[in-house]
Amino acid sequence: MVFKEILCEFNTLYGIEHGYLSPIDACQVNLKFDLGTVQYREDTGDYDAADIARVMSGTAAGIAEAYTKNARGQTIIFAPSIEEGKNVTALLNSQHGASTAAFIDGTTQNRGHFLEAYRLGLIKVLVCYAVLTEGVDLPMTETVVLARPIARTNVGLYAQMVGCGLRLYPGKASCKVIDCVGVSNMPICTAATLIGKDVPAPKPEKEPTEKLPEEQDPIKVLEGNEIPDSWIKNQKEVNVMALGEGYTTHDVAWLDVKGGGRILPLPNVVYRISKPLPNGMVYLRKNKKCSRCAVPLQFVLDYVYQDLKQNHPQQQHIWDKKQRYKWDRQPITSEQISLIHKLAPDYKIDTKKMTRGDASRVIQLLAYAPKEQDAQEQAQEVQDDAT
Repeated sequence: MVFKEILCEFNTLYGIEHGYLSPIDACQVNLKFDLGTVQYREDTGDYDAADIARVMSGTAAGIAEAYTKNARGQTIIFAPSIEEGKNVTALLNSQHGASTAAFIDGTTQNRGHFLEAYRLGLIKVLVCYAVLTEGVDLPMTETVVLARPIARTNVGLYAQMVGCGLRLYPGKASCKVIDCVGVSNMPICTAATLIGKDVPAPKPEKEPTEKLPEEQDPIKVLEGNEIPDSWIKNQKEVNVMALGEGYTTHDVAWLDVKGGGRILPLPNVVYRISKPLPNGMVYLRKNKKCSRCAVPLQFVLDYVYQDLKQNHPQQQHIWDKKQRYKWDRQPITSEQISLIHKLAPDYKIDTKKMTRGDASRVIQLLAYAPKEQDAQEQAQEVQDDAT
């Protein structure tokens, strides 16, 4: 049986506030990797696993350091690849004593033996790749290290990975969630995303005019005395329960539609976001295709931004607010004037003092607003602002 509507929803924040789940202590650790070249796959709703493994090659020392500085109690580390997972395990065992950590993946024989050793405390850290994401009951887990970046459109996977750490357990006051984020601004899930709030991604540090020698070569896993004092660029504690509500639009030039909702028209595609439902969820329409169910607004904003970057980079001067600035301030064109009068022949719109950007917004509203009267009223408001 397939249900099309959700009557009620109990999210992570509800579970924490009502005592069903452990509170979250969050920490974001900024490692030296860049997701800027990683491909986003629509079929999975997440970043390409092979690309993740490529850009995070050599980060094992940073992941091990993030654990050493921040973790407490029984810990699960979700590694970005099999190679990095094995390297992290080797580093932890060399730094903290033999049998501190064990690595498991889909090919591990007798996986149940490792899980039982972890439950008994004989193994303190489970480092895993592509396993333990669902159907695992390890409530004694006090720390979860997310060293495998997950797109915010795949928050369900992130929730499952963190979930066993949020389960109640005698003597456990809270769960420490350590998010290993990179130097790029790619949207990924964090502990804040899990409870429906947003934390701005850490801004990349300004690069020096002359790169240091260690920045010119790929990061590699070192051992013993070769390991530098720190592989972490910076880190911060995040009080996810105290964060304010808000949304990140990624500087996309959305137009607000009267009565609620947003629209972004491009030459070959039109994105529409519905008016929010009472629970804050929205529908996304891309041309004639509409999402089957309502989703959080931030997920839609993240998805559209990724889609624009992947499939419409040549039109960035239209959808990127920063690039539109100079174009918007230029004088209105004769083609725009003719099109405005064609779209609204019976409505007086004074175009004399309009800029090219003003005219563009009027045309978009006249062409795509659901009701002609509403479109003309909004067009009039743009005209009034221009004058």
